[in-house]
Amino acid sequence: MIRWYFFPGYIFQALSLFSWMSWIAPNNGPLNNVTGFVNGVGLNPWPTFDWNNLTPWLVPLTVPTFSIISQFIGIVVGTFMTIAFYYSNSWNTSYLPINDNHTFDNTGSTFNVSRILNDDSLFDAVKYQEYSEPWMSAGFITYLIWYFAMYAASKSSRKSNMLHTHHTALTYVIMFHRHDMAMGVRSAMKGFRKAFKRDVAIEDEEDDLSEDIHVRLMRAYPEVPEWWFGILLIIAMAIGMTSVGAWPTNTSPVVVLYGIIMPLIAILPCGYVQAVTGIAIPLQVLAQFIGGAFSGGNGVALMFFKVSLP
Repeated sequence: MIRWYFFPGYIFQALSLFSWMSWIAPNNGPLNNVTGFVNGVGLNPWPTFDWNNLTPWLVPLTVPTFSIISQFIGIVVGTFMTIAFYYSNSWNTSYLPINDNHTFDNTGSTFNVSRILNDDSLFDAVKYQEYSEPWMSAGFITYLIWYFAMYAASKSSRKSNMLHTHHTALTYVIMFHRHDMAMGVRSAMKGFRKAFKRDVAIEDEEDDLSEDIHVRLMRAYPEVPEWWFGILLIIAMAIGMTSVGAWPTNTSPVVVLYGIIMPLIAILPCGYVQAVTGIAIPLQVLAQFIGGAFSGGNGVALMFFKVSLP
């Protein structure tokens, strides 16, 4: 790995971002928009020689083949969506770079958030009207569209030649992994009972994982008491809520509780989907929209809604 990375990472760095099709006509904007790897959509049959540019999104050596094919199809669809948005000038995207994750103003410059805030760092509608509404590139719009599609992604199953069912990730986990969830809850409850009833003998219940080799190997080590985790959670909550309440954030300390409740709801469905497919489902985009609905006009509060997620 070190020998291989030495060439694209040090000797000839263009091998990492191998936009060789753009080199054919460096001043051709449409060609760079379609084939460019840095600020285009990267429609390039061989975009890189650097393995590290592939593995941040998927690891072909460990991710199931069906998942890789699914992601590849999604990338192709998203690429053509971005091109369609850009060249049809949807949402005025043709005036901006085709693929950029920044927000722009009506002059094409990076959006200056400070120009729409008052002295308390709150949204000022008058300044907003005087300045500009925010604009996003075609690639960033496609990115957000598919983020919400991912949150509501459905899984299809067939129990017979005539029966098809469709359900979201949350419903899928409840229908097909409810026994695993129940087993995890029982295990957690058993740990709590052991923590609070040290003198009471609690029989070890056999479960589906009793023969798992990893479980049997880990039994050689003492279990971490559940109350340790509880204390850490309480300390973290106290520090977070005190910081939000004591500093001039214009934000309620309750936002810290939101950062605990939302992952509790999402961790099981998201965890099961990632375990089966290797595809992570981050929550930051959903957290931003929920936070914006709860704290309209308060960008600082929105930031806390986002970063409070573990």
